[in-house]
Amino acid sequence: MIRAVFATALAVLLIACAKRETVLGNFFPGERAAIAALKTVDNSKPINITGKLVEKCPIAGCWFYLEDSTGRIKVDTKSAGFVVIDVPIGKQVEVAGIVTEEGSEKLLQARGIRF
Repeated sequence: MIRAVFATALAVLLIACAKRETVLGNFFPGERAAIAALKTVDNSKPINITGKLVEKCPIAGCWFYLEDSTGRIKVDTKSAGFVVIDVPIGKQVEVAGIVTEEGSEKLLQARGIRF
């Protein structure tokens, strides 16, 4: 009887403490892509990129750099209406967005992020 009560209490505690996914902005499923492949991606097509947040705007959190094993890209969050000021450097994230260009560089206009 005591073991059953203890096991039930432990199960409830583990479920309550389970890490929940955080979503910022309007995250949507899109075609997954590596950063190096963005040179050939149709700019109007929604994509999802997974990587580490390696640098961010220190004041407002309105942009960040995402890095995967193939490269690094700047991600802009201003037009999506969310910031990443509370997302720690080194955090693994998935970003949904549209590829645009800023000068000669590719940029990801984020629509949403989950981690």
